Amino acid sequence: FIRHAFGNYFDILREVTYSPLMAEMLTYRDVASTGYEFTRSGVLQFADENYAREIMQLFTIGLHKLKSDGTLVLDANGTAIPSYSNDDITEYAKVYTGFTQQRSRANVEDAASQTSYDNPIDPLAINIRARDHLPKLGLKNRYIGDGFPLCADLPAHHFLKTGATYRLLGANPHAELQRNPTLEGAGAVRVELSPGSPLHDK
Repeated sequence: FIRHAFGNYFDILREVTYSPLMAEMLTYRDVASTGYEFTRSGVLQFADENYAREIMQLFTIGLHKLKSDGTLVLDANGTAIPSYSNDDITEYAKVYTGFTQQRSRANVEDAASQTSYDNPIDPLAINIRARDHLPKLGLKNRYIGDGFPLCADLPAHHFLKTGATYRLLGANPHAELQRNPTLEGAGAVRVELSPGSPLHDK
């Protein structure tokens, strides 16, 4: 990788994940979610599991659970306990969907030989349409966080705060509308409370 060589481990993992060369080698570049692929082509195709497996096996937790002293955790039969299962790999594979290369730029040495999207330098971009938006169950049956708090953890009537903005998504909204209401053909209607509304100052 190019950046964060002396950063913390999280910085390094993020840099490796967004590396165009890593995405090409471990085959998760331009991988789409199952739902997006089925909607687009009618083919039931699951996310590529290569990087999800390698990031656990080689880059982080390894094949078997370890004690704090580095020795193996054993079951009642004396057999080493795996750190993850194939179900975990399948779930984590959904995380690495939607990654795509950025457009090439003129100040790269071999730009003349590049196609419009052959950029091996800049971090990968995310194609929001191809991204898997559904919840993903991680290790120890804990959901992988997406940065949004649970509704149960928010204050009462938080949706009535001053100046709140609402979007009418319709009866069957696409998942991507939750994050990007400007998508072509989305038809999302933005509603803002006027200062005279009884709800505006709640």
